[in-house]
Amino acid sequence: MKKAIGYIRISTKDQSNFSLSGQEKYIREYASQHSIEISSLFTDEGKSAKNFDRPDWKLLEKFIEKHHRDIDYLIVAKYDRFSRNAAQGLSKIELLERKFKIIIVSVFEQMFIDYDSPFFFKQRADMLISAEFEWHVIRDRTRFGNHNARSQGRYLGVAPFGYKNARDEQNKPILVMDEAKANIIKNIYAGFLRGTSFTELSKAARSEGLTNSGRSAIQRILTNPVYGGLIFVAAYKKEAAKYVKSIHQGIVAEHTWWQVQQLMNKGKVRTIINDEVPMRSVLHCHCGHPLTAGNSKGKTKYYWYYKCNKHPETSYSAVTLHNQFDELLSNLSLSKVHIDFLREDARKEMELQLQNRDAELKELKKELHTNTTNMLSLEEKFITGIIQSDTYNRWHSKYSATESHLRYRIESLTGDNQLAWKLFDKELPKLSDMRLLYSWATVPQKQTFIRMVFNSQLRYEEGVYRTPYLLPFFSLNTASLKEKRLLEVEQPEEEFGKIVGSTPTGTSIELSTQFLSLIAQIKAA
Repeated sequence: MKKAIGYIRISTKDQSNFSLSGQEKYIREYASQHSIEISSLFTDEGKSAKNFDRPDWKLLEKFIEKHHRDIDYLIVAKYDRFSRNAAQGLSKIELLERKFKIIIVSVFEQMFIDYDSPFFFKQRADMLISAEFEWHVIRDRTRFGNHNARSQGRYLGVAPFGYKNARDEQNKPILVMDEAKANIIKNIYAGFLRGTSFTELSKAARSEGLTNSGRSAIQRILTNPVYGGLIFVAAYKKEAAKYVKSIHQGIVAEHTWWQVQQLMNKGKVRTIINDEVPMRSVLHCHCGHPLTAGNSKGKTKYYWYYKCNKHPETSYSAVTLHNQFDELLSNLSLSKVHIDFLREDARKEMELQLQNRDAELKELKKELHTNTTNMLSLEEKFITGIIQSDTYNRWHSKYSATESHLRYRIESLTGDNQLAWKLFDKELPKLSDMRLLYSWATVPQKQTFIRMVFNSQLRYEEGVYRTPYLLPFFSLNTASLKEKRLLEVEQPEEEFGKIVGSTPTGTSIELSTQFLSLIAQIKAA
């Protein structure tokens, strides 16, 4: 009887038929049908097939070197289990078949095939190319999915300290603040801004319960945009890297996070934050790339300008852009009538939310209690053997997702509406002079100001500021701004079924509250 060894590779995403037991079943049935004895079986769990640097594969090769005279075949379920790299796969097949006289075969091939036939070579090459093509498709789909999710402000991965992983109403991942741990993060940021050393911050945080390890744990926390309610989106194809507003609530205010970045970078990267060019990195070129800045020496002083690294021939006088922006802000300012209207509108909306909140909280808590009861009943049935493990796992996963979603909804509804109303009542009048307000702000506050008002999408083109988004507060001013050629509020473009430059996540009250929280921090010098 001919002998063979089997090879199984499973990835973390393999399901049903291509699980470990599924592949082994295919291989053993195939061997039995063709009177082949499986002498050994090698299994790589959770390993990628992009190369052959896989633990069990290395053991398999050593086994072949030692016992190749007693082996006729190496059987795999499919060629994508063997390799997702066509060139490496063909090379490895040639090595095993020519050097050790061992035939590589997939369970989807018939034994009567002439393995020396050029047609078989082409068929196998096509299978390996298809396997590599599928790997590229999966990788590209995953990259696009991750990029799209991050662009929408969604955090992917294990929750950082201060947050918990949960699921929203669409059963998509979201971060929920862990209040006890969040206070430790707040203390770290507050202590850093007071001038406390990293060593002292670390000592105090660990005494409060910080579990992050490593010497640079505090630095990593202070530079993590997640805590400022931001998501960093890496460059993707033609899109430049950017920060977007997160779906989850930041533990510290966004402008606080940027202020910390300024202090962290001080002395390391000169002119990243500069009073002469506060719009650097938040104002974009017509191509969408953030503008950087530079200066040139005149007869009596240095003159600053904004420029685009992708268009060296393009530069704008900082004085010109700043004067235009000051005029834009003056025309963006709200009249007393408008402010009174916004205050009254916000009061009515908050009262309505408050009326609905209690009823919704009561219903959510009732659903949570029912879900908890169902989960306890499920566990009891599993322990007593009434249901099998696969049924238990399926329903436990469903109940756990429901619990996370319900707890997230409950936490999001327990905020203090009274605080939000006090913020509106006190800070709204300041919007009557946006130019003065902006002049009072520090550079990080100015940059956060621009990001919030224009959703990080403000650009300068053909002598005019342009944006696809304007904070709802100022929507009534768009016609006047356009007429004076100060700001063009453009309609977002549609591309491949998705909206480019769409509005940030959150209700108008939530977005307005975030902006007024920043205004509350801006004080006269």
